[in-house]
Amino acid sequence: MNGKKRISSFLLALTMLLGLMPATAGAETTTHSNHPVCGASCGHTGTHEAVEWKALSQDSFTGGEDGKPQADSGISLSWDEESYILEKGSYYLAENITVDKEIRISVLDDTVNLCLNGHTLASQVAENECSVFLGHGTLNLCDCGIGGSIRSGAKNLLDVNYKTSVAFLYGGTLQASGEHNVLVNGTLTLDGAVLKTGTECAIHAQSSSTVAIKSGSIEGGGRDGAEIFTTQFTMTGGTITHTGSGEALAFASNGSGRVSGGTISSKTGCGIGLGQNSITLSGSPAVTGGKADIAVNYSSLIIVEDGLTGSYTVFQENWNHPNHRYEITEAKPITFTDKANKDYSGLFAPAASMTGIAVRNIGEGENQQVQLYRPHVWAKSWKTTATHHWHECTTPESECIITDYATCGEAGAAYGAHSWGDYETNSDQHRKTCAVCDYGETWAPHSFDNSNYCDQCGYARAVALTGTVTVTGMPKLGVPLTASVTGAPEGVTLKYAWTAAGSGTVLGTDATYTPTADEVGKVLTVTVTAEDTRYTGSLSAVTAAVAKGDQAAPSRDLFNITDTDEGQSNGAISINSDVDKLEYRLKPADGSDPAYTDAPASLTSLAAGFYEFRYKETDIYEPSPATELEVRALTPQAKKLTIDKNIVHGRVTAVRDAVNPGDKVTLTVKPETGYELTTIAANYNDGADKTITPTADPADSTRYIFKMPEADVNVSAVFTAIVYTIDYQWAGVANGSFTVEDASITLAAAVRDGFVLTGWSFTENGAALTNVTAADLISKAVGGTVPLYPIWTESSSGHSHAWSSEWTASNSHHWHECGANDCPITQSRQKDGYAAHVYDNDQDTTCNICGYTRTVTPPEPGGETKGEVEVTEGTPQVSVDTNVLKELAGTPAAGQTITVKLTVEKKESPEDKDAIDAIISGKKDDVLYLDLSLLKISRSHDGTTSEALLNNTGDRVLEIEVPYSFTGKKDVTVYRKHGSEEPKVLTRRAAKPAADVMTDGSFFADSRNGKIYIYASKFSTYAIGYAASGSETPDPTPTPPSGGSSGGGSSSPATYPPTVDTAEHGKVTVSPRNPGQGETVTVTLIPDNGYQIAGVTVTDRNGKPVTITDRGGGTYTFIQPGGRVTVHAVFTKMTDGFKNCPRDSTCPIWPYTDADTREWYHDGVHYCIENELMVGSESHTFSPSGDTSRAMIATILWRMEGSPVVNYILPFDDVAEGVWYTEAIRWAAASGVVGGYGNGKFGPGNPVTREQLAAMLYRYKQYKGGGFTGTWMFPLNYADADLVSSWAREPMCWATMNGIITGIGNDQLDPQGKATRAQTAAMIMRFCTRK
Repeated sequence: MNGKKRISSFLLALTMLLGLMPATAGAETTTHSNHPVCGASCGHTGTHEAVEWKALSQDSFTGGEDGKPQADSGISLSWDEESYILEKGSYYLAENITVDKEIRISVLDDTVNLCLNGHTLASQVAENECSVFLGHGTLNLCDCGIGGSIRSGAKNLLDVNYKTSVAFLYGGTLQASGEHNVLVNGTLTLDGAVLKTGTECAIHAQSSSTVAIKSGSIEGGGRDGAEIFTTQFTMTGGTITHTGSGEALAFASNGSGRVSGGTISSKTGCGIGLGQNSITLSGSPAVTGGKADIAVNYSSLIIVEDGLTGSYTVFQENWNHPNHRYEITEAKPITFTDKANKDYSGLFAPAASMTGIAVRNIGEGENQQVQLYRPHVWAKSWKTTATHHWHECTTPESECIITDYATCGEAGAAYGAHSWGDYETNSDQHRKTCAVCDYGETWAPHSFDNSNYCDQCGYARAVALTGTVTVTGMPKLGVPLTASVTGAPEGVTLKYAWTAAGSGTVLGTDATYTPTADEVGKVLTVTVTAEDTRYTGSLSAVTAAVAKGDQAAPSRDLFNITDTDEGQSNGAISINSDVDKLEYRLKPADGSDPAYTDAPASLTSLAAGFYEFRYKETDIYEPSPATELEVRALTPQAKKLTIDKNIVHGRVTAVRDAVNPGDKVTLTVKPETGYELTTIAANYNDGADKTITPTADPADSTRYIFKMPEADVNVSAVFTAIVYTIDYQWAGVANGSFTVEDASITLAAAVRDGFVLTGWSFTENGAALTNVTAADLISKAVGGTVPLYPIWTESSSGHSHAWSSEWTASNSHHWHECGANDCPITQSRQKDGYAAHVYDNDQDTTCNICGYTRTVTPPEPGGETKGEVEVTEGTPQVSVDTNVLKELAGTPAAGQTITVKLTVEKKESPEDKDAIDAIISGKKDDVLYLDLSLLKISRSHDGTTSEALLNNTGDRVLEIEVPYSFTGKKDVTVYRKHGSEEPKVLTRRAAKPAADVMTDGSFFADSRNGKIYIYASKFSTYAIGYAASGSETPDPTPTPPSGGSSGGGSSSPATYPPTVDTAEHGKVTVSPRNPGQGETVTVTLIPDNGYQIAGVTVTDRNGKPVTITDRGGGTYTFIQPGGRVTVHAVFTKMTDGFKNCPRDSTCPIWPYTDADTREWYHDGVHYCIENELMVGSESHTFSPSGDTSRAMIATILWRMEGSPVVNYILPFDDVAEGVWYTEAIRWAAASGVVGGYGNGKFGPGNPVTREQLAAMLYRYKQYKGGGFTGTWMFPLNYADADLVSSWAREPMCWATMNGIITGIGNDQLDPQGKATRAQTAAMIMRFCTRK
């Protein structure tokens, strides 16, 4: 049966067992004697746990229905077509049992105990099967009776099948007539049972198995007694008796093991047979064989350990094989005899640990033997005479025959004459020593012949060191001191030791030493000695006390300057860092020397002038030189501010009519009585359609504020009448209303029988009002409400009203008249039901209450269309051409207004979110969901309104502009879910299309300008997503194709796309791509790294030049003529002037007093200044050792890119508009080359580290299409490479591999160190000039 079949059978049986198993076991307690699993009469030491056993009978297997196992026997035994499945538990045979299927034991790491109890388990399975199959788990087999056995004619009686299978055979007899008694892949321990060999062997141990024979026996014929393929075999006891032709214990293939006890015998073969493997013998095992005790092959290995006793015969057909070897590890005579009468003494070798033991062959013929003996063992030490040396043999004299080492001829003795080397000397004497044995001659005194050198050995005797030490240099912190010695002996090598007064610690050991902060105020001593010890004594010199060191002047980058207005004191200087270290003063104009004052973080209210800042004096530093800062007086470029003269019902005033751009403008608003401000706006007067909405001053409701733009503005305002409420107290009617513009105000109260309304009062029981005006009412208004109290006078006549059911009307009101005589009410508004007429709409002519008919002027013929865009709060400011929306409205009827309104709302979890998320391939936690709805609103002249939702505009496609930040994003994609349609990925267009080629379901991502254009005729849920990392590569400037006639008889103006000649070593772009006659065309030239602009020309179609204007920064403009033009640009290679610079006054570094043309940084600084990438920190200083700020790096890269102008809203609150680095940071952030810190901060003044600079250059390289691609690996072979941050490792690898960044010495990369301006210049130069 194959393994797969067994496994499937077992699973089927297990499934059947679980389905048929009763809820409770129900087994009866057996009367079988409880005993350990290893047998009733166990002779093992220690205490065994007794086991409760359950009986197995023939009925247990076949007594059930259709010859199946009994279902209610209480035995965990199940059945399938091929096997009886015995579950975990302890069982004994209650009688002899015969089975015709294999017994399968697979208990998943549990145990089955089986006691034969003196009975026989007979297996009648097929020859090619196995009787007992042991899967995962453990089988313990024992026999507490007499003669218990398992008999089988199958191929394998017991199959220990898996590596996790474990079998312990403690008792019983396993009688096999098939191939193997036990087949082992797992672990087998024979400890008392008897195995009777089948046709092949009793135990067949596979290579993965473990076999141990402790007691018991293996008996019978067959090929071998036991076949061992595993390396995990041990035999400590038991008996293997083999009557067949093979070996009792055969090791096959790579099998090996250890035999330390027991009896192994073969009647006709060998006791142990070895192939290409080994066996370890120890103890006293009995090994015998009819042919030989041990049979070996040519590569067999017999290892004999200490304690082995006895002698063994060895049989080998091919003794002279070159690979044959036996190892003997016992340091005593052990004899192997061989019946083949071969000389094999050279085939044995003692173990390496057996020092002094060798192998020799003794005897002849059948008496030939191998014995161990002790050869020469040579002493490591030398024996010597005055002329010779040798090693003596340490073998006892009785075993060593050497009498004269000079003539013995033994190589190990190494007898030979001394080999004299150089003299060995001390201060008084000398001798020679043998270079081989270290034997030394007798010491002899030196002999000096009128010199300092010994005549024989050349020894130089000691003399005093002479000379004079001089120290040059200023003893000052940071200033090198150099010691020089004159008059010293010629050729002598000198040593230096610098120490400070009061301390014996050596500060330096070179001739030059630079004092540190610890030595300020202390005297230094340099002591000079000779490297050659024959010169004694020392020389020394002492310096003056070390003075305080100098400090560099503060860097200009530490300060931000705000200039003052002319004639004002509103300038300011703020300090970015080192505030606590700085002091300042106003630079004196009279040559005096006023004291400095500690600098605050910000100086304000400064007048124009020069201010000096320096670092303060410290314990170790003198005050630094001052850095001079100028607060300039700016001449205002004021813009005109006017107030619209057509403002009515209120007044708007401003303090000044001319205001500098950027200054705050405060408007004072004063409405007339009864009016309030509705709108106020500052409108540009330069023709631009721009409006600024001033904001209310929270501290003063009458003031509105805005910042003056770079244009003249006119302020307009609208005041509207306030609608006041009249709160009638006890009047019995609803509240009324009025405005200051009402020509008359009608007051009303309910009729009160027996009383006459004689007046009104502002207070209860107050005086009656006379000649009440709107101004009177407004003066009493509180929060827009005027309380009025009616004044009632009792009627003296006792009149009772008789109100008519008919209505009496005026052109504005209606009421009921009193039909009784002498009615005291004469005013209509006091009569019953007095109220204004009610109409359905503006065109309704009949009052709904009284039936009064009015005259209505019909509306003018024709109607109106409108287009509107409504963007909800928190949604990006989406825009659409409202003229297109108006076109969707159609043709209105007379007096009808049709409005088409697009509403855009940002939603966190729209209804279609799950459907859209299912097709998004990038990040799902930062998707922008937009709900777009299109509403058509129709309003008739009579006020009737209807609305219709436009889900689809058919062939009319709208261009929807969505502001979008592409920073840190790539693969930006737009998705849509429309109605019942499946969610869709919109098609990304390569360029912004013209209106006549826009198609629904597409979009254009303008990453350069931060816009996404969605083209849609279906309005529902849209989503914008992007990939998890990286940056969107900016798209080229959109260049829609020129439009043509799209039908309907109209045509677009003629356009003339310029022809741009292909330019080498640079890029040429033209905008717009399809200009019309008279349009301004911009040409932008961007040279490649290492190249510069040589010139640009524009010619018309006749070859005549077109006037072109240089706008700076690689930008040129011209006016498009009436025809196509050709643009031709030339770029030339930059001259490497820095390489051939004479480094004199013509060098661009020369004007900077703190930069040295001879220093290492010359080439980098020269290159950057020459190519206008860097400028000085001040007019006459470059600050090569100063820090490089983030703003500086952004500016350098921006200049390398050609100083482009980008449309990008800066997200950083610490980058002000109009500063020297503003536009550079705008470009760097938009392109992804230099980003912020993620908290709204850019940190323009923060210093850049070396690894940060490498990262910025690498991102710029990637922005230009370079950098690593695919899998990359480049080691950082620097001692401090582990200090490189994980995010900077790729940029640093790239920078070092390309030679852009190098170490700073001593195998140091210094990634966390600040990048000085000199280092930055060098790296920029290498970056730009790298081939």
